[in-house]
This record gives sequence, C-alpha cells and structure tokens, in this order.
Amino acid sequence: MCDSNDLQKLLSQLLVTDNLALILNDLDALPEVNQELNLTIKCGHQQLTGAFVAPEQLWPFSTPFDDSKMPGYNEKTDIWKAASVCEHLLEDVPNSDMARYHLFSLHKSCKNPNPERRPTAHQLVKEYLKVIEEMDNDL
Repeated sequence: MCDSNDLQKLLSQLLVTDNLALILNDLDALPEVNQELNLTIKCGHQQLTGAFVAPEQLWPFSTPFDDSKMPGYNEKTDIWKAASVCEHLLEDVPNSDMARYHLFSLHKSCKNPNPERRPTAHQLVKEYLKVIEEMDNDL
C-alpha cells in the first residue's frame, strides 16, 4: 500500500468490522509484487522518511537521493507496519494488556530489520487468529 507512509494515512484506508474482517479502501496506489519474476516495487519517486516506513524503504546511501538508484522492495513493507497498526487499535481497549502480551513476539518479528525474517501475511493472519482463539478460551 504505497500511499500509507504514516499511521494516520494508513488508518484512513482501513475499516475493521465487528466480526474483525478487514476492509481496504483507496487502493489506487497498490502495485503488484511478483516473487517469481523477481518484480519488486518502489513507492513513488521521492525519498521516504520517518519511523513508520520500513527500513528497506529508506534511502540506503550517504549520497543525495536518486530515485534511479533506489533499490526496490516487496510486500514485507506492509508487514513492518502491521504491528504499529495493531498496537494503535488496541490502545484504548480496556484490558488489552493480555492481547499485547500474546502478540509481543509476533509484533517483534514484524519489526525485524531484515524483511526476509518478517512473517508472511498468511503467517500474520494465522497468528492473530490463534491469539484471538487463546484469549476466547481464557474468558
């Protein structure tokens, strides 16, 4: 999701329903990553900055930014952001400390500086569902 380089912008593109379904909105900047063709992406032609963007989206050289030399990246940039989004959604939820405890290692793996060591989207969903099930069983 290329036009989601800060938390507030990304949150404006998501809707979480009562049954925890995630609905995405405003997907005009959603380039395709193709692992088989080694097709990576770059989000725009400007330098990205800030703590919300994944490390691989930051200019890696000490020279002035040059879009033609910026390495591409893949969907793991969105996995980097998932932990921040989840933490924000849990922020004002009463008794969410137990959920945060269960999610700690998963969120830590989402923030791994090496994108290859981050979970896949499938693994992320699987772990979130596992935590929901565990917490339901604890009630």
